[in-house]
Amino acid sequence: MYWRERKAVSKTWNSKFLQHVKNQFDYEMKQLRQALAMPKPIPLDWRPAMKCFDILTREKIDTDFAINQVQEFVMYWCESQRVQYSWNTTFLQFVRQRWTDKHKKHERSLRDIPLEEQLNDTSWAYGTSIFD
Repeated sequence: MYWRERKAVSKTWNSKFLQHVKNQFDYEMKQLRQALAMPKPIPLDWRPAMKCFDILTREKIDTDFAINQVQEFVMYWCESQRVQYSWNTTFLQFVRQRWTDKHKKHERSLRDIPLEEQLNDTSWAYGTSIFD
């Protein structure tokens, strides 16, 4: 229509059309990238992507533990009204921290262990052929 209104004559209409489609596509993708790059508040019905659970499983973090963290995570971020670029990444960090906190309660700090006990500790070698 653009070219018809100008009464243009060309032997390269296909090339012109392809260039037009490419330009439009580039423009639309730029707009989409800009929209996705904006930080957003968490939706009330937000759920982590399945890839989050795949990552946590590879890190030996229990999937049921992670699933049980979703409701509190969403509630916290809804009430804080803060925005994030990636809620999945934020969720991964949250679950990792919770998992670490949960398991730290069962570990003794080196400060709590007497020096003599630390020097005589051979638990690091269990599972090797030396102490089996």
